[in-house]
Amino acid sequence: MDVKQLEHAAVAAQQGPASVGDYPGGTALRLVPGSARRPDDREGAPMAQQRSKADDVYATLRAEIESGALPPGASLSENQLVARLGASRTPVRDALRRLIGDDLAVRDGDRGSLRVSALSVAGVRDLFGLRSVLESAAAEQLAAGVAAGRIDPAPLVALQGELAGLAADEPSEQRTSAFYALAQRFDLLVMELTPNPLLGKAIADLRPHTTRVRTVAHQRPQRDETSMTEHAAMVAALVDGDAPAAMATFRNHLQNTLEAIFAGLTDADGPSSVAL
Repeated sequence: MDVKQLEHAAVAAQQGPASVGDYPGGTALRLVPGSARRPDDREGAPMAQQRSKADDVYATLRAEIESGALPPGASLSENQLVARLGASRTPVRDALRRLIGDDLAVRDGDRGSLRVSALSVAGVRDLFGLRSVLESAAAEQLAAGVAAGRIDPAPLVALQGELAGLAADEPSEQRTSAFYALAQRFDLLVMELTPNPLLGKAIADLRPHTTRVRTVAHQRPQRDETSMTEHAAMVAALVDGDAPAAMATFRNHLQNTLEAIFAGLTDADGPSSVAL
């Protein structure tokens, strides 16, 4: 490197390093004298405001996809989203890039337009196969940590008490809603307490896809009671610090849930939910 090249490198270093990977899709920051900005931030809003709005748009669209308000195959037209959400193009584009990165949106092969990604039997089977591997491993590590005294089981014990109370209640819509909320809290607790943070993150990354399957599935009447029993067994194995039992109960629950989903998808009684 000659003297002029060294001088250019020194100036670039004073302006700040460019980085790749700070944004979805690995978009790189381009250096501009005196500042660093995204190449598509051209609409005059401050960076923090642009990012905040992009987060809001992303959260809204992701929630709509997970709930089924935006069903598989639904159009994600940039122009329509700008008009509907009251956002400028930059945050909408950023949110769409993030949805692509989550595999919740795909480009139409013919026209290049964006749509909500499809669900398939093979995809659901693959999802639960991966969940079984990850979540049983998390359960094993968590139970082993409890047994060794490295992890405080108090949050699990508290949840165990709540679950026992629900199981004793008479079936009702309110009880079903409370159970789904408790099941979600249990999932989050497992991710939080798992000793391996990368494992917890990998499980968390699958949650949007699990939620979509829950939304489009049909519930068999007996599934609530069976799932509640399965959750009680999973929590008990973790509280007891029984790693083999924890792995087995998690795998059993996921396999039974997968079978209930496939059975429910052939049920014509109307859409419902399954505690996944």
